[in-house]
Amino acid sequence: MSRALPIADPFCAETAEAMKEPLAGTAAHARAWILVEEPGVWDRDPIASAGIAGERAVIEGWLAAIPKSRLQLVRRPRTSGATTRRVMLAMPAEDRVVAWSVESLASVPMIEAARGEVVEAERLERPLHLVCTHGKRDRCCALRGMPIFHALAAAGADVWQTSHLGGHRFAATSVRFPDGYAFGYLTVEHVASLLDDAVPLEIARGRVSLDEPTQAAELALRRRLGRLRPNDVAHVATERTESGWRARFVVQGSSGDDAQEHALDVRKSTLEGTRPKSCGDAPSAIDSFAVSFVEAHASPSADEGARVVSGSGKAPHDS
Repeated sequence: MSRALPIADPFCAETAEAMKEPLAGTAAHARAWILVEEPGVWDRDPIASAGIAGERAVIEGWLAAIPKSRLQLVRRPRTSGATTRRVMLAMPAEDRVVAWSVESLASVPMIEAARGEVVEAERLERPLHLVCTHGKRDRCCALRGMPIFHALAAAGADVWQTSHLGGHRFAATSVRFPDGYAFGYLTVEHVASLLDDAVPLEIARGRVSLDEPTQAAELALRRRLGRLRPNDVAHVATERTESGWRARFVVQGSSGDDAQEHALDVRKSTLEGTRPKSCGDAPSAIDSFAVSFVEAHASPSADEGARVVSGSGKAPHDS
């Protein structure tokens, strides 16, 4: 648990960046991202925030019923006296985001929407950006996140401030839907890259629909092949091995009909030195992932069996 901070304590993000801590494989992993607008003060634990106290039971019901779901509180400047609350569901593995504007969360068919049932909802067509500004979790998020939020808003993006995304030491952090790529070490100079439909590998933490070892493998494969469009690479499966994980992907050829399957081996490693995982934490060892390549071969069907399988490794972003 983080402690009260003396003024002289270093910022965790400055330490991580100075030590060049790698980003790959550090994104929070969830299948369903439940986004609830809350313009008031966010508690350190978002679901304990006073502004959603009356809706807490509804949210807890969603989280219990929807596998691998995650709550994010979101906010941005709103019209004075507004009585509705914006609620969204992002399903990155399915490449979709739906939304509602409601007075009561009880009217939202969240569970049905997560199951893929036909519901009345607004389908968001523009990319949706969430930037962590959750200062009660870590001061780096507020200090570094707000300039990114304002720069994206000024560029005309559909952007919201959000509660904790994991990995305060990578601030500023964001996630982009519907493709589900998470980013870290952001500065305002990266805004153009966030708005492009390619995957900017130099700031990518991973695709949140994949578990952490698979995130690291996918980014390594993209880096080797130079394939930067989200749909260029499809995850097939990830299995545990004696030394870690083996992740398999199908990569579309430039002509669209010469796909290849690639396998990558992933093992957990420990970085040299220690550093705080959050502002105020004692320095500790940090896990990362090392990726090696297995020979590629032609795939009989690029579309068969693409799926996400969770590994069981501890997420390096946890803090």
